[in-house]
Amino acid sequence: MHHMRGVADEQIGVTVDCRSESHLIVAGLLDCRSQHHVIIDDPADTERWQRIASRECAVIAWPPRTPDQAMLRDVFEGLP
Repeated sequence: MHHMRGVADEQIGVTVDCRSESHLIVAGLLDCRSQHHVIIDDPADTERWQRIASRECAVIAWPPRTPDQAMLRDVFEGLP
């Protein structure tokens, strides 16, 4: 991720449950000490960090998601 920017909730098209892997995500991020200041306020608060890493959201760039479409739960959902 190059720029961390917020988007409107309506633009989110994929929400992935990462709770079972959040401890691995945090362990990997802890190894990137030079990035701690841009990731979280208190790198020592790993419990909070795991809560933050428990869900990944993404915008579907194309085709645009319509309001009546269901939220995807996997980035590969619906692909042949």
